[in-house]
Amino acid sequence: MSDLFNPYASLYEIPKGPGDARPTALRVLEDNDALGKWQGRVALVTGSTSGIGYETARALHATGADVYLTARDMQKGLDAAERIRSSSPGSGKLDVLLMDMDSLESVKAAAHTFLSRSDKLNILVNTAGMNSPPTSSQCP
Repeated sequence: MSDLFNPYASLYEIPKGPGDARPTALRVLEDNDALGKWQGRVALVTGSTSGIGYETARALHATGADVYLTARDMQKGLDAAERIRSSSPGSGKLDVLLMDMDSLESVKAAAHTFLSRSDKLNILVNTAGMNSPPTSSQCP
């Protein structure tokens, strides 16, 4: 890394899309000697079955943190957790919470489930989206 303040700048000069030379979250952690340094910390990542949520959860797991994934489809969540286990050097816990952002009841249930499984939360990353925002009649 030639520039301490912009170590990856040259990799972003000519982006070519997924799979190009831009660093993943996991690579940034590797480059900063952060792998295995967050044992005992707890992270919750919404929208973690694909995209940036998945990569974030994978990177956080590599730090040794316990990571809770949320998914609106439990099987997709379990599949994501298995992919993370097989591609991350982390040893922290991986747990999946069922949560559909389109349902306030589902969000509340996921929060209650999380609180029953962990007594702390150090990192919260919200990457989940909603199919449609709630109407005023759906909000309490």
